[in-house]
Amino acid sequence: MPVTATLVAVLAVGGTFIYEKKVDASVTAYLKQGEALAMEGKFHEAIPVFEKGLSLRSEHRTLHADLEWAKQGQKIVDQLEAANEQLKQKQYGKAQSLIEQATKDAGALHAPLGEVIQKRVTHQKNTVTIAQVKHEMANKKTIEEVAPLLSKLQSIDDPSAKEATVEVQTKLVEVALAKASDYLKDKQFSSALSTVDQALSYDATNSKLLAYKKDVTKQQEEFEQQQQSRLEQAMLAAAKEDEKNRTNAVEVLSSNGSLSEWGGYSITGEVKNIATRMISMVEVFYSVYDASGQEIDQGSTYVYPFYLEPGEIGIFDSTVYGNEDGKSFKITNVTWYIE
Repeated sequence: MPVTATLVAVLAVGGTFIYEKKVDASVTAYLKQGEALAMEGKFHEAIPVFEKGLSLRSEHRTLHADLEWAKQGQKIVDQLEAANEQLKQKQYGKAQSLIEQATKDAGALHAPLGEVIQKRVTHQKNTVTIAQVKHEMANKKTIEEVAPLLSKLQSIDDPSAKEATVEVQTKLVEVALAKASDYLKDKQFSSALSTVDQALSYDATNSKLLAYKKDVTKQQEEFEQQQQSRLEQAMLAAAKEDEKNRTNAVEVLSSNGSLSEWGGYSITGEVKNIATRMISMVEVFYSVYDASGQEIDQGSTYVYPFYLEPGEIGIFDSTVYGNEDGKSFKITNVTWYIE
């Protein structure tokens, strides 16, 4: 009998040992599976896995810690998803507030889980910033207003940010040329050049700006070589002779309008100098209409190149941002200067 009792005891202890080893193996498996899911950002899937492990070993410290981290990670994911919904509704302020809270919560998480969630927070933050920049760009009318938008994009290392940067630079060039042209109309060459140089500080290799600066410099040199009185007399003397040139010097050969992939309404076309003399500063004015024929915006753009010889063809292009309802357009007027 003692031998039998001893054998039973040994078997009981052995069975318990084997059972506990199986439990430990299951707990370890749940821990690894949950951590793998969490590292992939799948917190919603990781949480029940950690809970299964705790159902077997309720005092397991690592499982408890990982479960809390996963719950916090899911909370942040929920905030990011809520921010994305606000972004879809163009509620940029609300989206930014949610991102800020998510950023704060993510900062409390330790590596490596903190790094995983921080990447998602950063991506969503960048997405909101890019969308907000594009939205704000439509209402900017000066270099001083447009330039800060470039600063917002500089720190974002993402293809979408690079594309948005090109859009902002294009907008900056447009407002700069418009302002410089206003100065040039009043023969304020220094102010025109200063405006172009200011724009070049943000886009140093822009071909339009460089060509325009060259043209302005050329005009300035010519202007300084002549007396103002002689220039005015020459213009008056030529007024009668060139009446036809001043009233009917430009023929619009073609014009097209379409929605751009970034939400603006793009207008392009060609014009021809049908005058007998060279003309410059050809400005095309237009109005944009919605599907019902209501005017929703108007603007103007300059023909490139700056100078057009008789018979020479120039091109124009412009994008009206912030008007996604644009369906058609009409050229309302064309102005120019005779050289």
